[in-house]
Amino acid sequence: MSRVRLFHWTASLTSGNISGFTADSGLVINQILIDNLPTPGSVKYTVTPKVGSCSGTPVDFIVTVNPGDSAKVSITASGNNICSGTPVTLTAVPTNPGTTPVYQWKVNGSNAGGNSSVFTYTPVNGDQVQCILTSSITVCISNNPASSNVISIVVNPLLPVSVSGSASANNVCAGTAVTFTAAAVNGGSTPVYQWKVNGIPAGTNRPGVHLHHR
Repeated sequence: MSRVRLFHWTASLTSGNISGFTADSGLVINQILIDNLPTPGSVKYTVTPKVGSCSGTPVDFIVTVNPGDSAKVSITASGNNICSGTPVTLTAVPTNPGTTPVYQWKVNGSNAGGNSSVFTYTPVNGDQVQCILTSSITVCISNNPASSNVISIVVNPLLPVSVSGSASANNVCAGTAVTFTAAAVNGGSTPVYQWKVNGIPAGTNRPGVHLHHR
C-alpha cells in the first residue's frame, strides 16, 4: 500500500504589508500575494514534507513581492477653440512607459499619426482625440495598454471681413459737405477705419466721415 506524499506549509510576513498568504497543504503552493504598499515586502513559507505520519526537514522559502506599476498617459493640446485650418499639436505625457513604449493616436476612434509622443494635424470641429500607450515594461505592470483622456477640439469657421460705403449725396456742388458712412461685416467690437481720398489717408478712425467736395 503506497503512502501519499504531501507538503505542509506555514506562512508569515517578514517585511512590508503583504496579503493573500495562508498556511495550507498540498503539492503546489498556489496563492496570489498582493503588495499593499509602494515598497517591496516579503513572505516566508516554511514547507515540511510528510509521508504518512513521517515528517521531513522543514525548508524556508522567502518570496519577495514588488509593488505593481500602473501604466498611464494624459494628453494636452497646443490650442483649442481655434480657427479653421489651424494645425494643433497634441503631446502625450506617459507614466511608466518603459524604454520603448508604443503610442497609438486616435481621431474619432480611428488610428492616426505615428508612434510618437507628439501628434500634429489640422482638425475639424468636434474631433475627439485620444492616445493609447503600450508600455514596454512586462513585469509587475498593470493597466497596460493605457488610454488617455479625450480632448474634443473646437474649430471655429473663418468669418469673412468686408466693408461697404455710402454717401449722403452724390453729384454735388463745389464746397458741399458730403458724409460717407461705412458698414462693416464681421468688424469686431473695436474695428479700425482708415478713410482714403484718391488713395491718400483722410478723416479719422470712425465709421462716418464728413468731406467737402472741391
